[in-house]
Amino acid sequence: MRLQIRALLVLLTISSTTVAANFSVSGLNGSGCENLSGSRACVTMLLAGDIEEGDAARLVDFIEATSNVLSSSLKQPVRVGQIYLHSNGGNLIEAMRIGRVIRNNLISVQVTHDSVCYSACVIAHLGGVVRIPVGPMGIHSFYSSEFVGSENFASSSKKYNEIAELVGAYMREMRVPTSLLDEMMKVSHKSVKILDFEEMKRFGVIGQDPVYLQAKGEKP
Repeated sequence: MRLQIRALLVLLTISSTTVAANFSVSGLNGSGCENLSGSRACVTMLLAGDIEEGDAARLVDFIEATSNVLSSSLKQPVRVGQIYLHSNGGNLIEAMRIGRVIRNNLISVQVTHDSVCYSACVIAHLGGVVRIPVGPMGIHSFYSSEFVGSENFASSSKKYNEIAELVGAYMREMRVPTSLLDEMMKVSHKSVKILDFEEMKRFGVIGQDPVYLQAKGEKP
């Protein structure tokens, strides 16, 4: 049975290697991977690489395929309950879509000691119902090729502010402090600020969603 499961996991990994952000299965029933809604096994997966348009939809497909294949093999309900993130960033709007996929599926996120999560990856990370960053978390202000050399400050400024409003609304939706957005906009797009432990706590990069905790039945 173990050999059969390993073969299935390899197949799931190979099927995802053509996308911008690569998806693979990292393990079953690992620490921090919670069984919910009748599941009997919990999958930890890895999301690695740059985030590009379309990755959120591919993530939905990967989660569904992984759950279906392993549930059929193990003959018991299996869910994807944890994602390890390793990314330098990428498309900001797509990162918010990925964060919503993570939140809607009640998935916890981790950045392990040998991984990094920079730029748009931090935005996706905020979707985790439990957020545990061990590796470095880096932020900076938004970057768009539309702004570079446009020589139209008014138009670029308007677009930048529109993006900031979208990000702020997303952070409120994820129930994390919008002070993180303020901090991001202080940092040039040409550099990265690595958040220290106290900053990660203050900005909600480390944390647990309060509604998730209450829905699980945790009382004061």
